Amino acid sequence: MQASVFYQKEFLTMTNVVFNETAGPKNESSVHASLVASSVFVKDHVGAAMVEDLRGGIVGFGVAMQGVVRVGGGLHWERRLLRVDCDYLKVEILNNRIEGALFGGSSICDVEDY
Repeated sequence: MQASVFYQKEFLTMTNVVFNETAGPKNESSVHASLVASSVFVKDHVGAAMVEDLRGGIVGFGVAMQGVVRVGGGLHWERRLLRVDCDYLKVEILNNRIEGALFGGSSICDVEDY
């Protein structure tokens, strides 16, 4: 799947995430991925907003993923285009480090399949 990272609707970076995952209970599944936005140039107002958020230790990012997935089982597999949008994932940045971790646990995201 292709993953894109945004800050206040401003595109930061894109990467491909490859995973083999099966749905868990209630058709819920999770995947562990590390997304990196390094050497990204942003407009002045976006950079200023990020610095302001960093003062509070938590920065909100948007993540959009899309790709072709296989659904089904046994002999009945079907390919579907899947799009996942997470508008505001809180990332906690500790001690002015350049990395952070998801804050507040899992988030509800919009999922569409075509």
